[in-house]
Amino acid sequence: MTIFRCLTCGHEYNDSYLECPVCGHHSSIRVPDDVTPDGGIHAHVEGRYDLIPPEAMKAIAMVMEEGVQNGRDASNWRKVPYEVQINHALAHLVAAMMNETDEDHLAHCLTRLAMSVAVRKESIK
Repeated sequence: MTIFRCLTCGHEYNDSYLECPVCGHHSSIRVPDDVTPDGGIHAHVEGRYDLIPPEAMKAIAMVMEEGVQNGRDASNWRKVPYEVQINHALAHLVAAMMNETDEDHLAHCLTRLAMSVAVRKESIK
């Protein structure tokens, strides 16, 4: 069993949880911290963020900026349920598959999927 320490509240919990059972955050480190071959101790980062294509991160950032420029509150998407986010992601995917060019449908699909991941916990109660 792996023990994690929440980077937000410091609570330690086991790997049967997807997020901290105290504060609900997903940021955690394995306990004990990682040790480099030279003996350096550092916090373990779960996931390989260096493998995420920067083009995908930029695509999400551009869509989010577009939403704010169009007058939407920057966190409005958090009020939209998981099922609605998934439906919009699928609509953008279909539009991309049909070669529609009125907007970057793959970028919008990716953004809606990212939003879906973020709101999933609140929607699956």
